[in-house]
Amino acid sequence: MVVKLALLGLSTFVVLAEPPAREPTTAAASQSAPLRGFWPTENMTRSVLARWVDESAVELDLSEDQQAQILENALNRWPKFLEENRGELQPLLNEWIEMRLAMEPPSTEQVQGWSERMLPVWQRIRGQFNDGIEDVREVLNPLQRAKFESEVLQFNTGLNVAEAKIKQWHRGEFNEREFWDPPRSVQKKRREARKAEERGERAEAEPQPTDQVAEELKSWDRYTEEFIRIYELDEGQKSTARSCLKELKDRATVYRDHNIDRINKLEDRIARSDGSKEELKEIEKLLIEIYGPIDDMFKELQARLEGIPTSTQRAKVEAGKSEEGRETGD
Repeated sequence: MVVKLALLGLSTFVVLAEPPAREPTTAAASQSAPLRGFWPTENMTRSVLARWVDESAVELDLSEDQQAQILENALNRWPKFLEENRGELQPLLNEWIEMRLAMEPPSTEQVQGWSERMLPVWQRIRGQFNDGIEDVREVLNPLQRAKFESEVLQFNTGLNVAEAKIKQWHRGEFNEREFWDPPRSVQKKRREARKAEERGERAEAEPQPTDQVAEELKSWDRYTEEFIRIYELDEGQKSTARSCLKELKDRATVYRDHNIDRINKLEDRIARSDGSKEELKEIEKLLIEIYGPIDDMFKELQARLEGIPTSTQRAKVEAGKSEEGRETGD
């Protein structure tokens, strides 16, 4: 799900980007004139980061001081990174757009060439994300950090999926719909091709999708152990917490196995999505319908864990939060 959100963000980035600049005609002009193509303004970058911090504030119950610090860290990091890497990022972005707008689908050689240049840039982007995550961790209190770690695990899963996709394209394995938005004259042929696939004439199968439920259950493990650490649970309480975790994980696994066909069909549809607004809306509805019960089980786990600490343990954690708040000026 993180990858799909990232792709939606890329679409917004393209729509809001600056209009193309004129191509420089001399060496001197090339040093002063901006690169040709789309690129966000400083205000656009600031607004995107500010909205991200606003959403994080709701999810993690951030104080105003925490919000200000996280935004300041992000503004010190991302605009500089974008500017330093613009020479590589902007051509890659615009080449992607050109491939999507072309009247003919891109060749395997085009996609492989794009992916080969994208991989080292992607590694630098991942590095920035990882450093940015550390920036956020330093600002959070223990309870906020426990919830944040669950989000980080899912986010890193999304980054791994995206990187695997780029490497797959580099091997020449790609679905043209991932790069090309066909003109209307071609759409009819594509509809006919999809009907042929439904009649059993589909090309060789796609690789099995990542087990999203298994990845989610790993985050449950991490959340429970962090809860045990924060409240300094004794051995009996630890046993109770881990017993609750095992029960909920077993229920989630049974649910996954019972609905594996629906889950696989959904993940296959996500992989084959052409990115249209109508299809994304339908996919979002299916995500809530299919994965919603898993989210409800995690909420149950949280509620049951909250009932384990004694009043003394709770008071100690609350006192620690109050002390931390005074130290940070909250």
